[in-house]
Amino acid sequence: MTVTGIRTVATSQDRELSARAYIDAHRQRRHSNAMDLILTGRGVQGEEALRMGIANRLVPHGQALDAAVHLAHELARFPQRCLRSDRLSAYEQWSLPYEEALRNELRRGRDVVESGETATGAAAFARGQGRHGAF
Repeated sequence: MTVTGIRTVATSQDRELSARAYIDAHRQRRHSNAMDLILTGRGVQGEEALRMGIANRLVPHGQALDAAVHLAHELARFPQRCLRSDRLSAYEQWSLPYEEALRNELRRGRDVVESGETATGAAAFARGQGRHGAF
C-alpha cells in the first residue's frame, strides 16, 4: 500500500515511488495510465495518483509519513498469520493460472485455520474484541 501527500509529485525519475510501485502500476492498474507514466516520465500529484491506483490513501501535505506509520501500527494489530498469508497470496496469484491461484488461496487459508489463529480470533471476537478493526 502507498500513502501520498495531496501535493506530492511522484515521477519515474526520482525515488518518491519505488520501482515496485511502477511495476504494480503496469501490471495491476490500467495499462494506459502505466504507459503514460513510464513513457513520458511526467509527475502526478496526490489526487491523480489516487485515481490511477498508485496511492491507496490521500492525506494533507506534509502528513504522509505520519499517516503511513499510523497505517503500519493499525496493520500490526491484526492477526499476523492471516494478514501475512493474505498478503503473500495476493502476490503469488500473479504468477499462477486462475484455478491454481484459487487453490493456493484456499491452501493458505486452511493453513491459517490449522494454526489455531482463526479459532483464537473468533473467540476474541465473540467477546467483543476486533469489531470494526478495533483490536
